[in-house]
Amino acid sequence: MAQFICEAVLVAFLSLVTGFVVLKLMEQFSYVNWFVWDVDNKAALWLLFILFSIFIGVLAGAIPARILSRFKPATVLKGANTPSTFGKIGLRNSLVVIQFVASACFIFIMATFYSQFKYMATDNENFNRRHIYNVSVSGNYRLLQQDIAANKNVERIGLVSTPFGGVSAQAAVKKNKQEQNVEASYYAADAGFIENMNLKFVAGSNLFPSTSDSVSDFVVVNEQLLTTLGLGNAKEAVGKTFFVNNEREVTINGVLTNFCYYHYQFSAKPLILQYNPTQFHVLSIKTKADVDHATLKAEINDVWKKHYPYEALAFSDYQKDLYDRYFPGRDMKFMGMFCVVILVIAVMGLLGIVTYHTEKRVKEIGIRKVMGASVSAIVKELSGSFVKLIIIAACIAIPAGYLLCYMFISLMAYNNGIDLLMLFVLFGCIFSLALVTIIYKSAYAALANPVKSLRTE
Repeated sequence: MAQFICEAVLVAFLSLVTGFVVLKLMEQFSYVNWFVWDVDNKAALWLLFILFSIFIGVLAGAIPARILSRFKPATVLKGANTPSTFGKIGLRNSLVVIQFVASACFIFIMATFYSQFKYMATDNENFNRRHIYNVSVSGNYRLLQQDIAANKNVERIGLVSTPFGGVSAQAAVKKNKQEQNVEASYYAADAGFIENMNLKFVAGSNLFPSTSDSVSDFVVVNEQLLTTLGLGNAKEAVGKTFFVNNEREVTINGVLTNFCYYHYQFSAKPLILQYNPTQFHVLSIKTKADVDHATLKAEINDVWKKHYPYEALAFSDYQKDLYDRYFPGRDMKFMGMFCVVILVIAVMGLLGIVTYHTEKRVKEIGIRKVMGASVSAIVKELSGSFVKLIIIAACIAIPAGYLLCYMFISLMAYNNGIDLLMLFVLFGCIFSLALVTIIYKSAYAALANPVKSLRTE
């Protein structure tokens, strides 16, 4: 047993060395920001790696070592022990199923991660991102706003303290002066910004258009604020008042449906939108249609230089900004590589089992061919049991994968659900790859010369 376990540990150490070589290559060619090798104590890390390799070697080698070491020398030398006696068929079949179920579930979860991140990066259901460009401003921005509005490609310009998708300011709100304050997200915004975002009103209407330098006493809120303050339903709340920051009493002019304006993981928080010109820092420019980013930037930069000749223009494509913020492209590529590695391991394991299965049936295959069996019939005979195993793996993996994906997606208050078609397509790809592996090895055995195989056996 010790000899066999040492061989397994040696294989584990060879994989450790291979893994380190791959790690160094990834350092050279990987651009994932968090992927670093620099640690405070490399000696401790290497000790952990070595202990882990020993553990894996012992764990993987113990059962085969026990099986092999229990054979009696006399029966082995007489040829009574053949590869067919090495381990139980049920165990081998279970390992094939478990390996493919685990691989498929991991790939399903990674695909769901990708789908959710893609949804967050391209979502236009909660608020509009298309045809929006942001320009940071300070001081007196009215003349700049007028000149940009004169551009033929510009449909509307809104004003906001900070665009959706980032951290908002906070305000203390309460129903009346006697109650305790509750925290709410606060955005200084005008009617143009709300229209640009295509926000959906449940009751009431938008803020009043204004160019005043005074703070408005009318606000737009979301449904969650009504629930938090106990102001009744949306229609009842329109026209009611509440206090902001203990000093200003404001009137509800409109109520928005709850939507995600920052973090998709958490449900909606109380939200206030108020016309407050002292806190406007961004021009939200809505274009009439798709425009060339560079051309629009150059045109706005010309206008900008007339008003701020000594300041650089801060201009951005809102849709691209949010895509870059929400979608971890490099990380997903990195995780995609893990999916490929895991799938390759599963296929290699299947290839090993199929190879073992065909080698122990070499004499049987030779006799079948001599008796007139066709190659297709032999391939069908050899591959049938493995195809059944993959189908069993599918029956387990798809429900289990769906459950795991549901557990992840339920952590997100705002999500686009689980794409069942995607899960079936992914397993179809896994099944096809496994089927090609099985058929290839079975065909290779079926095409062998029966005379040679019978002579050697």
